[in-house]
Amino acid sequence: MVGTPLRRHFKSLFANYSASPGLSAALKISGIFRHYDVTRRQFTCTLKDDEALYDALQMLMNEVYNNEIECNAALRVKRSGIYAARVTGSWKRVRVDRIDHKTNQCLIETVDDGQLLTLNRYELFTLDPKLLTNQYKRTFGVRFVLPHKC
Repeated sequence: MVGTPLRRHFKSLFANYSASPGLSAALKISGIFRHYDVTRRQFTCTLKDDEALYDALQMLMNEVYNNEIECNAALRVKRSGIYAARVTGSWKRVRVDRIDHKTNQCLIETVDDGQLLTLNRYELFTLDPKLLTNQYKRTFGVRFVLPHKC
């Protein structure tokens, strides 16, 4: 995995939602900053209107996954699979971008706030189906790319 260039597509967790990297200068949104990736010059935010849903998702994930009895480790981890993982003290929905089978390390992206991390495959858990239904069908993170200066 070291030295392999990463590709970032502006895709969502779900096929019916996507963000565009090119935005009009006239477009104004109200959002809450979540993460900045300096190497890719992109940042992720949550729309202000979605903040209550984002917080509700975090509370529900903590409720489900902090209970060790109901928390199931993912037995088979697949590329592009969606899982749950504990990231910096809270549970997140994550997408697997790459798997190194020799070291059991997975390059993952947190779906709702855009962080790119490496986790051991044994730190990934089966995502509870209720975290993919109703108001949680879509991702809450919106990505923007900063233009390169010429």
